[in-house]
Amino acid sequence: MSQWGDSGPCNPHAPGPTNPSGLHGHVFNICTDRRRRRLGLARVCLDALLGWYRTETEVRTIDLNATAYGIELYQSFGFDAPRYPALQLRLGPPLGRGFTSGQTSNR
Repeated sequence: MSQWGDSGPCNPHAPGPTNPSGLHGHVFNICTDRRRRRLGLARVCLDALLGWYRTETEVRTIDLNATAYGIELYQSFGFDAPRYPALQLRLGPPLGRGFTSGQTSNR
């Protein structure tokens, strides 16, 4: 179960030495209209969100997925590649009746 504030989620994880609460934050979709880019709007939003995490939550680790457009902004706030690479598995839709996963069984 996650805790939501006005700005983002706080997801429980196992606690560790650098994150005793175990809470992780996640930044979702900072998107600026092309006509409004390079005006500092995303910077102000991100600064406010990080301030909320710092003062209103016990979050000590914040994750995000950066695009080429935003990576410099995030790095300027101290975001860096994680020590261990993130991996993802996308499960397809549930298999319908009579369908198989394509794997064969050696019975």
